[in-house]
Amino acid sequence: GGVRGRLYTELLRRLCREGGVSESTAAPLLDRIQCQDHEAVPFDLFRQGVLTCAVFADYVRKSGSLYAAVAGGGSGSRAERALCQAVLEALRDALHTSHSAVDAARFLEASAKIAPCRLAEALALAQASADTPPGPPMEPQEFQDQAAALFIARVRTVA
Repeated sequence: GGVRGRLYTELLRRLCREGGVSESTAAPLLDRIQCQDHEAVPFDLFRQGVLTCAVFADYVRKSGSLYAAVAGGGSGSRAERALCQAVLEALRDALHTSHSAVDAARFLEASAKIAPCRLAEALALAQASADTPPGPPMEPQEFQDQAAALFIARVRTVA
């Protein structure tokens, strides 16, 4: 029973697209979790892939909100590269929370690392340490791609 790899992969692609994730942003994730067209997909793998795509779409939307907040919120506003790098570093720290901790403790630790007060602290530090004039701003798509890459790096490849 179950679905074949082709249908499974198409479903994951649609979930990402309907979740607002561009094909270019979703492609590296799908490369990790898709199955061969002819393979039968076990239920546990199917469930894991669907949940991964749903969480990924939400994560990408939230990263867009983070970018908008750093940029000042106005449509067409661009964010300073140093500030974006500080936020991406905070995301990296949160996503690389210890695997040895109990799940609940791990989630609390990760959420503490990206709490508004911690992000504000990281942004203030980045602004204070910027001795040189700001370089070119970071584009929203570049920020989204870098944030997505942090998430995707944590997803295991389907063998």
